[in-house]
Amino acid sequence: MKQLEKALVICVTGHGLYHLKEYGHLEAMKTIMLGDRIFDRAKIKDFIVLDAMSKYAEEAREANWDRNIETAYKAGRNFYWNWDKQGHNKEV
Repeated sequence: MKQLEKALVICVTGHGLYHLKEYGHLEAMKTIMLGDRIFDRAKIKDFIVLDAMSKYAEEAREANWDRNIETAYKAGRNFYWNWDKQGHNKEV
C-alpha cells in the first residue's frame, strides 16, 4: 500500500477535553485513529481535538467555536506550510 507523507486527523467531540482525558477517551481515540486507522500509511501523523461542540450544549459550543476554528485553521496552515517548505508541494 502506498505510504503518504503526512496525515492529519481532526476529531470533533461533544464532551470537553477534561472529560475526555478523565475517562481515557482521548487516549483511546488517538490509539484507534493513529495506531489502527492510519498506522504505517503515513510517515508523519497528527491528531487534534475540537472539543465541546455538542449541539445539545449550545452555550459551551458557542464559547469554544472561535478557539476551535482557530485550532483547525492553524493545523491546516501548518500542515500545508511545512509540506511546502519540504519541497513536496506540486502545482496542479
